[in-house]
Amino acid sequence: MPWGRFFAFSLFFILGSAVFAEYRAFNLKISSPDGQDFRQVVSQFDPDQYRTYYALKEGEKITYTDTWMCRGRTSHQVICPSPHAAPPDETADRAPATTNP
Repeated sequence: MPWGRFFAFSLFFILGSAVFAEYRAFNLKISSPDGQDFRQVVSQFDPDQYRTYYALKEGEKITYTDTWMCRGRTSHQVICPSPHAAPPDETADRAPATTNP
């Protein structure tokens, strides 16, 4: 019977190593008390967690405007871009087309 346990452990180890981690990312909107000014922050923290780690000014409100899943390790990684965001405008860096007379 020891071989059965060894086989089960080996199978668990092999299948377990194929599983990848994932984490949720949030696009947070932090608004001034009067609602006129706001700033956007991309974070791994939801609004309640963000408020716990980072001090907000008196009366500021925080909500999330988007959330998505990022696959991979969570430590020392750049947060993956939102799949809901519009792709960057590739024509913005190009020179305008010219025609020869």
